[in-house]
Amino acid sequence: MPPRHELKYYIPFADYKVLSSMLAQSMKKDSHAKGEEGYFVRSLYFDTLDCRAYYEKIDGVNRRMKIRLRVYAPQSKTAKFEIKNREGNAVWKEVAPISCEDAKKVMQGEYECMLEHNNATLNKIYAIFNAEKYRPVLLVEYQRQAYVDEASGTRITFDRCIRRDTEDFALFGANAARMGIGEPQTVVMELKFGRYFPDWIRIIINGISHSRQSISKFCLGMEGGFE
Repeated sequence: MPPRHELKYYIPFADYKVLSSMLAQSMKKDSHAKGEEGYFVRSLYFDTLDCRAYYEKIDGVNRRMKIRLRVYAPQSKTAKFEIKNREGNAVWKEVAPISCEDAKKVMQGEYECMLEHNNATLNKIYAIFNAEKYRPVLLVEYQRQAYVDEASGTRITFDRCIRRDTEDFALFGANAARMGIGEPQTVVMELKFGRYFPDWIRIIINGISHSRQSISKFCLGMEGGFE
């Protein structure tokens, strides 16, 4: 996946509703979207015993990575492994599908199954996990609405109802993460784009109240949330 820029903002829920309605007139909804409520995302993050990924983010290390398993439905039969790389504002992912059965094995520390897929990304994750003793540390789930401008490759996502769990790592199944993350009644807006950000989208975005911040659902989840 080619590098792209990724900017994050907190916006009030009321502004999200207005902005979502405006973008829907000119942009397509993400292929995962189902109706007005968007779609479900659940991610299981992995880190080293000394929480290297967490502290690299906190310390502002310019080039860093996170590794996670992700599903788009609690009863999914498959998941995808992602290595999310970042250098400054540039982000690129290495992604590989994996079966529910093999994902569960990895979650239990049985990494060898990744080698059976003959996949470069899974082979890389296997090597990292073995060498650096990665293990599950955080489950995060939320509701996402996403819009895509195919001409420019721009993607805008809105994440809300963000919750986390640091004890129950059930990626599959109906169990819900228990604790909220971030501020109530706010939405995380992410702008994801390649070489340029279209002016017509910029004009729409500038019409609402937003504050660019260094927002990491991973770090917020590791640090705690609100009841």
